[in-house]
Amino acid sequence: MPLNFRRFYTGHSDRLGTLGYRWSHSYDTRLTFADNNDVGVVFGAGGEEFFDGNSSWVFTRRTRGSSTNSSRTVTEHSRSGRS
Repeated sequence: MPLNFRRFYTGHSDRLGTLGYRWSHSYDTRLTFADNNDVGVVFGAGGEEFFDGNSSWVFTRRTRGSSTNSSRTVTEHSRSGRS
């Protein structure tokens, strides 16, 4: 099985990744948590998937075009535990 490692540059981002500012890679997948139990999955290539959660930690995939509350706070966590 081949190992596929790709890097991506996102000029509009100020995020410091493992490859430096604005750089990510194909294994740079992370979760973002909102205050209302919603979760986002951000992939290294820049794609995102969002899930609506409830207090029982059951998540439903959000469909494209659904409205979200833009004033909520999202906290990003890495595997190392640093924000």
